[in-house]
Amino acid sequence: MSILEAIIIAVVEGLTEFLPVSSTGHMIITQALLGIESTPFVKAFTVIIQFGAILSVVLLYWKRFFRLNPVVIFDKSAVAGKGFVQKGWTFLRRFLHKFDFYWKLFIAVVPAGVLGLTFGDQIDLLLENVFVVSVMLVAGGIVMLFV
Repeated sequence: MSILEAIIIAVVEGLTEFLPVSSTGHMIITQALLGIESTPFVKAFTVIIQFGAILSVVLLYWKRFFRLNPVVIFDKSAVAGKGFVQKGWTFLRRFLHKFDFYWKLFIAVVPAGVLGLTFGDQIDLLLENVFVVSVMLVAGGIVMLFV
């Protein structure tokens, strides 16, 4: 892999990471179009590029990932003058509101993790097939059009 090819793959990853498309799929297709063989170095490069993209997402959403602030949940001024039950409901609303993001994150990650652990070997084989990756990108795009 040349430096120019590495830059092209990195640009494709950077452009597609924040879009609702598969950045991995686009990198696989780009590697095939550039005629890059799938060597251990290329696979490691792909992982490192994706790690950098994931790290940028974490940095971008840092406050959102770690916004759970117990001081806000237990803010006494928000419940001053309220009865015991009202204080409880206020606390519960704030608590659930803060955990809404984490609940959605959990719901998104767990099924993907279970499927990845269950079918990891089959997925790895299919990811090396550019035709399968292309068909799945088109199928995913069609699903997104109607959902």
